[in-house]
Amino acid sequence: MENTTAPVKSQRILGLDAVRTVAIIYVTIFHMNVEILQGSFFGVPMFFVLTGWLLAFTSERARLAGKFSVLNYYWKRIKRIYPSLIIVVLASVGAFYLLAPKVIEAIRPEVISILLGYNNLWQIDQNADYFQKFNDVSPFTHMWFIGIELQYYLCWPVLFMIYVGLAKIGWRKLGIFLMTILAVGAATIMPQMYQPGIDISRLYYGTDTRIYELLFGAVAGLIFAGRTSEEPNGSFVKFLKYTLFFACVAVIAYASVTIDGQNPLVYQGGMAAMSAVICLTISLIADGKISIGKALENPLFRWVGKYSFGIFLWQYPIIVLFHQMGWDKLPNFYAIELAAIILLSIWSESVSDALLKFKLPARGESLVFLQKASFVAITFAGVVVMGYGCNGIIDSADTKASNSALQARLEANKAKNDAQNKKSAAMQENPAPVEKNTQENFETEQPVKKDVDLSGVTCIGDSIMLASAEELHDVLPNCYVDAAVSRHIEGGIEAAQTSKFDGTLGKIVVLGLGTNGSTGPLSLYHDRMLEMLDCLGNDRQIFWVNIFYPQSSQYYDFQFTNNQYIKEFVAERKNIHEVDWNGLISKHPEWLIEDGIHPTEKGSEAYAQLIHDTIVEELSKQP
Repeated sequence: MENTTAPVKSQRILGLDAVRTVAIIYVTIFHMNVEILQGSFFGVPMFFVLTGWLLAFTSERARLAGKFSVLNYYWKRIKRIYPSLIIVVLASVGAFYLLAPKVIEAIRPEVISILLGYNNLWQIDQNADYFQKFNDVSPFTHMWFIGIELQYYLCWPVLFMIYVGLAKIGWRKLGIFLMTILAVGAATIMPQMYQPGIDISRLYYGTDTRIYELLFGAVAGLIFAGRTSEEPNGSFVKFLKYTLFFACVAVIAYASVTIDGQNPLVYQGGMAAMSAVICLTISLIADGKISIGKALENPLFRWVGKYSFGIFLWQYPIIVLFHQMGWDKLPNFYAIELAAIILLSIWSESVSDALLKFKLPARGESLVFLQKASFVAITFAGVVVMGYGCNGIIDSADTKASNSALQARLEANKAKNDAQNKKSAAMQENPAPVEKNTQENFETEQPVKKDVDLSGVTCIGDSIMLASAEELHDVLPNCYVDAAVSRHIEGGIEAAQTSKFDGTLGKIVVLGLGTNGSTGPLSLYHDRMLEMLDCLGNDRQIFWVNIFYPQSSQYYDFQFTNNQYIKEFVAERKNIHEVDWNGLISKHPEWLIEDGIHPTEKGSEAYAQLIHDTIVEELSKQP
């Protein structure tokens, strides 16, 4: 039986602040401009693995010293997380209440989910709810991470006590082995759940699909904490460890440059493999028998490590506020955003320390009174804003009214469209009239070179098309419109296959897909997109409507990848044509409802007319 009261050295491990620094830099890049480093999402596994590693290490060291207490463990987590979290949430809601109140119209359910530690599950539910997905520009989108961490903090003592029970009867290795089995088993959940074309939000935000990253760290932390040998490594062993460390760094760097978050490999085992590499890297840094940790120890990394939690918390509130206020059009706005995030992190961390220590902060011995007075003045202003935040939460509705209105409109359109489609199917033998040269382009008049037969038009799309279904039937008589809420490429191919089987797939096909998922060449949907185009064949004329997102949307940047993808297909295949909805609607934001995505009645008329005009224009050019 092992000695549970063995002397324990200082628990401070050199070099781990460097890991925090790299992780927060990655996460910041991912949130602010992912194009700088497409694999910057790997910052999240860095944080998860490091959290699991440190939690297991400190718990085991405390146990070996006879000092581990479940109550003390929970109290430490509460003190570390909740003061800063509450400050950021209340101050952020208060700022939006004063400057951009529409953003927080229905913020209360989200705030509750953050504080109770299930925000990741709440966000999965919201992404499943199409009407929430586009209408909610949230300053707390990144809080899913805190949700998983809080859930893990809650569960860790249970796992640790099972391990402790085995360790007390001399079966410590068995405890570590069982923890390893649990970690590896959890790592298989994401690949098993992944299917081409699914919404990856469930995989990315799920506790069950991400907890293995924390467990990987826990296994390594338990192993490291139980090391008793003080004998130094020989030269060859040191050489192997250094070589392994630089190999791990090279793998992380390569993956960061070459893999983006839409790559299917990420969800087919790539994230687990990277987590294992990160776990090994952390263990090598922490290994006191080599000098990597010591070499990485410096004041800058310590400073960033101290404020990394606050830097993380403040990122999305600042980024969303800049978008809402139009400040992201200022020159060097990234630098301004970053400065605001850092300054607010210092302030919130100082307030947290003052609350926990009952002592006003001051550095050095000069101008102490002025420092404290300045801190009190700034904090007083912050408290006022937080008061507005409390008011904003109290006044908040559970859902935005515009969500219900959009849902009702789309449901009504679906019923009308189903009825019209039945008529269109019955009139397949009576083709629509040939379009004469008298057609008028919605934006500009352009000469039509020949008459165009508009019979046999099939439209396959998402809710943007569903919102315009009635107008499409008006301008394309006898067309068949198959549009559905929250449809992505996977749903599109199913619709195309069904329409082909039913005989309703016309010789002209309009695709209104891409709003609900990335369609780039490395995306999750690429193979399915090719499959759909193969289903449609080269003998049909395909008109692909590009997509639009307003700058206030968290999906704003994602439209450029999708629209470029469409252009590449247009360039490669003669039977594919682009319908430039983005170019038209970006000039007429008044044609969109509050969410900035779905068209008003006027917008729906423009959408349908644009499709009509593009078909006529492109087909009239053909011999």
